[in-house]
Amino acid sequence: MAHGLDRITPLDLTNLTRETWTDWHDHFKHFLDATGITGVARRRSALLFAIGRQAFSRYNSLPAEDQGTTSYDATVAALESVLLPKQSVIFSRHRFCATTQQPSQSIAAFAAELRNLVTNCKCPITENEYLRDQFIGGLANQRTRERLLQERRFVHR
Repeated sequence: MAHGLDRITPLDLTNLTRETWTDWHDHFKHFLDATGITGVARRRSALLFAIGRQAFSRYNSLPAEDQGTTSYDATVAALESVLLPKQSVIFSRHRFCATTQQPSQSIAAFAAELRNLVTNCKCPITENEYLRDQFIGGLANQRTRERLLQERRFVHR
């Protein structure tokens, strides 16, 4: 097969999340760069082939005007609209606020997990303030939490 498209694992729609979609799409974009597939039409065609039959079938269920027929980015947006589950802001905020540091989880991994979760929260305050508050509240180590709560200006990065 030209360019090795058969080496790309089709998108697995079982329990598809925004994170698994993003991981798959990032991997696919690296593949496009590595193989030198250029041009909007060729990149779009490669994407629609590589996603697999099941995802392509869902994409084809969209009306023609919603399929992003001329732009790679529009095609990606159309795929996301038909493939990704819609999450309510309430659910996203609950999931974010319920997240605490796991016993074996490093502080850096905990911070990264919160950073990923906050993106769907549509925060009433700035994302950094929301992140800071949940980071401190979700820390496993009580002494660290107390020390950070005493800080006048703790900025979470």
